[in-house]
Amino acid sequence: MPESLGKSQDNALAQNIKVIVDLFSAPCLRENFLASIVEKISAWTDCEAVGIRVIKSDNLMPYEAYTGFSYAFWKSENCLSLTEHQCVCIRVVNGLPDPADQPLLTPGGSLWTNNLQKFAKKLAPKLVPRYRSTCITSQFETLAVVPIRHKKQVLGLIHLADRQPDMLPQEKIHILESVAPAIGEVISRFSTETPEIQ
Repeated sequence: MPESLGKSQDNALAQNIKVIVDLFSAPCLRENFLASIVEKISAWTDCEAVGIRVIKSDNLMPYEAYTGFSYAFWKSENCLSLTEHQCVCIRVVNGLPDPADQPLLTPGGSLWTNNLQKFAKKLAPKLVPRYRSTCITSQFETLAVVPIRHKKQVLGLIHLADRQPDMLPQEKIHILESVAPAIGEVISRFSTETPEIQ
């Protein structure tokens, strides 16, 4: 990697971590914090849709903050169950990818593609239900699911999607993966300091 590119990525990462720390330093509710993070990620990536899911005590994983997803998409996908549903979001959180997921997995445990429709066309018909298909039928091309961890525990995930291909270069995925633990740290603090919102 060229030295100048490495420094650029380091600077972007440092700036994004500073944003997260500054947001937590200011008095705010967890939902306000997560809404601010979604706004920052949306502006930084220029992706059409960005959401943050947080795991609840009942094993549901709703969006606590999102932008860009249609109401129909939100209504269909909001209350994913870690024990009852099948999709890439759940497999990323549980750390149990299907063999078909392997081409889309990053070393950091995220699922990422800049050409979802091409991937979907190659899926065997029997595997389609394993993907719930809502992202596919919504005609998203760019898709990323980045786990949010705190001390090796997955607390939720960042979900990015866009109908245009090639919206997320690899370096941005690396930065999102690097920033996700800082988001997890703040979510954990909020969970400790305030009751969980069901």
